[in-house]
Amino acid sequence: MAIRKIITTIPIALSLLYMEVGRRVGVWFDGIGLPFHFVVGCRFQQKRIYIDPFESGRVLSEQECRRRVRQVIGKKDKIPTQWFEPVSRKYLLIRMLNNLKHIYLHSEDYARALRICDCILVLAPRSPQERRDRGVIYLQLKRYGRALRDLAAYLQLAPLAEDHDEIQRQVKMIRQILAMMN
Repeated sequence: MAIRKIITTIPIALSLLYMEVGRRVGVWFDGIGLPFHFVVGCRFQQKRIYIDPFESGRVLSEQECRRRVRQVIGKKDKIPTQWFEPVSRKYLLIRMLNNLKHIYLHSEDYARALRICDCILVLAPRSPQERRDRGVIYLQLKRYGRALRDLAAYLQLAPLAEDHDEIQRQVKMIRQILAMMN
């Protein structure tokens, strides 16, 4: 996938570009990891503003951001203020990698998705979701031993997960496959 296509189609990549260009001209943008959409924020004339690089740099107030979040998640509850806090570089990198992983999974490019999962697990080695995702990818690649290891680790790390029963069924199926192979 061409870098140009990634930068122009993934909001977080455009945000990163805004952050870097801003830094070079003395305007400090922070990455803001709203659910399902990434924007940048900065202080301007004594108040915080948000910019959506994906919408040609549209300037948004916090209220507009909250309205957008509610439209996406359908939540009427109070939206946590921490969603408007600047994210760390590590968080930014993990979120970018997750976007790439989903692109590769959507196109069924499991080998590339696996490499992305490995990168994410270097940054977040105890992430149950990444262990699960990597296990499912290993299963797609018919690498049953590794799939079993990751899916079993997921069940240990997240015993109350909503998908626990489904993953447990997959683990049982993998054990049966491995037994037939021996």
